[in-house]
Amino acid sequence: MTDRIKQIISRAQSVRPMVHSITNNVTINDCANIILAAGGTAIMAQDEREVEEITAHADALALNMGALRAQEAMLLAARTSKRLGRPVVLDPVAAGASRLRREMCSRLLAEGLVSVIRGNASEIHGGHFYIDDIANLRRTCIIMRIRKRDFRFRIFNVFYNGLLYVHF
Repeated sequence: MTDRIKQIISRAQSVRPMVHSITNNVTINDCANIILAAGGTAIMAQDEREVEEITAHADALALNMGALRAQEAMLLAARTSKRLGRPVVLDPVAAGASRLRREMCSRLLAEGLVSVIRGNASEIHGGHFYIDDIANLRRTCIIMRIRKRDFRFRIFNVFYNGLLYVHF
């Protein structure tokens, strides 16, 4: 597994993928710096008048539910990314905090626009996704951060009959 991770990082650094990120104002600088540190280039655009064009130039799209005012932009960008066959990463920040956030997560999943869900245990296992969303997660990879002493990551794919966990 370690060799595979090294290969992925090496490829990212040689390709320098552009990631279009729609995130909240609190984390925008951190997100851009993380993308840069991982070997990519970042563009942070959330105006619905330009997101389709920006997303068309990007290699991936990252959506953060903390950017509540950019929901229309998120939908436009995610649809563009899906049409172009590019991955969409959803960070369901505080998905259970409000109906608005839950409904937006559900809408993205219902339209099959999400490739990866990245979040902590409470966001993913907290029951904030509706039962119908489980079927829409069939081909979605989920990365879940577990807050324990050793900060392990778990990656699993969701199938109709349950969850397949792969630990590293």
